[in-house]
Amino acid sequence: MNNKRGIITIAQGRKSYIDMAVNLAMSLKYKMPGSTIAVVTDSNDERLKKYFDIIIPINPDFGFALEQKLHIYEYSPFEETLYLDSDILIVRPFEFLFDIFKGQNVSTSGKKITDGRHWGMDIPFIMQKYDTKYIIVLNGGLFYFIKSEKSLAIFRKVVALLKEYNQIGADLWREGKIDDQPLFSIAMSIYGQEPIDDKGKGMRTPLGISGQFKMDILKGMCEFNKGNERVFPAIMHFGGECTKTFFYRREVRKLELGSRTMLPKFLISFFVNVGYNIPYTFYVFVYRIAKSVLKNKRFEVFPLMPMHRFE
Repeated sequence: MNNKRGIITIAQGRKSYIDMAVNLAMSLKYKMPGSTIAVVTDSNDERLKKYFDIIIPINPDFGFALEQKLHIYEYSPFEETLYLDSDILIVRPFEFLFDIFKGQNVSTSGKKITDGRHWGMDIPFIMQKYDTKYIIVLNGGLFYFIKSEKSLAIFRKVVALLKEYNQIGADLWREGKIDDQPLFSIAMSIYGQEPIDDKGKGMRTPLGISGQFKMDILKGMCEFNKGNERVFPAIMHFGGECTKTFFYRREVRKLELGSRTMLPKFLISFFVNVGYNIPYTFYVFVYRIAKSVLKNKRFEVFPLMPMHRFE
């Protein structure tokens, strides 16, 4: 097996994380069948052996959840690595990203900022504290890196910054856990790394979108408005709680059927859309009436297909 280039993810803890990793790998095998995929895991789930080429036992000394991501350099068996969060689905082949990242040590899509606040941090204070010319705004769902002395130094700095988390003023993540994004941002900025502009075609999350969300994983289609930009991501990152929403579940179902049957893609999409969209439309209609009657008071419902929270 050629370990020169590959994709790696982490699946630790609850079954839901293992399920997401399997869905990610299934989408990779479906869209990019020649890819070499590795998973860092503490699970013995047989599905991992089916969809992943390399299974790497998790090192419990590295911590739990997002803390494990800080050590992906050590875990990766590849000379050139693309790390992806497990709550991602691949919509189209993304070999073009390796071309865009070529020549970088550690990078991701993003931009540079020099003022304001981000992730709770005072950016001018952080720049002064770590003697940087900028701070990189990024999404931690995707990282590119190569095996090199500089990459190793950056990842070691990321781990070292964990001990300074309270000093940098960064917000905590869900359930009071650390957020890896400020740590990678500062470390990459210290070593003068450059974020890339993927022109809205790399990875995006659905958080903060406006207008209609369009996705059909079998047709390789995904598009929506994010901010003032129309984006067409090849890598759809259903971050946070978005894997519990309607669109993630519908597209995973298409992927499962597309991987297991010989039916034409357009037929699978048609029947899954009919089976999912009609009940969902009815649910949204009832949900909005209930919300209106209750005068927008907060209430909780647990339907089979949850309301698309970013719609």
